[in-house]
Amino acid sequence: MNIVARNTRGLNDPLKHIEVRNIAQKYNIHILGLLENKVRGDNISELEKAVLPNYSFFHNSEHDEVARVWFCWKPEEVNCNLVSIHHQAITCSVKHKDID
Repeated sequence: MNIVARNTRGLNDPLKHIEVRNIAQKYNIHILGLLENKVRGDNISELEKAVLPNYSFFHNSEHDEVARVWFCWKPEEVNCNLVSIHHQAITCSVKHKDID
């Protein structure tokens, strides 16, 4: 399973969308933590589809005016269950679908 955490320093720029999507595809990333995204709540759904269309997401938008922390995963490869979301952290339990 490939896991990456990355400081995006803002995810509103379309060039960042391409950069993140290319990294996820090139390295076959199963789980991706995106930090310092600074995405406003009304833009989250649109950016999820634009940046990583085949991923599922948890983010801390309920705890912050902007969603700074995103937890992204490939649902066809990984099962993720949310444990907790805080201002600076998201905790999940993770299980690869091919492992019992």
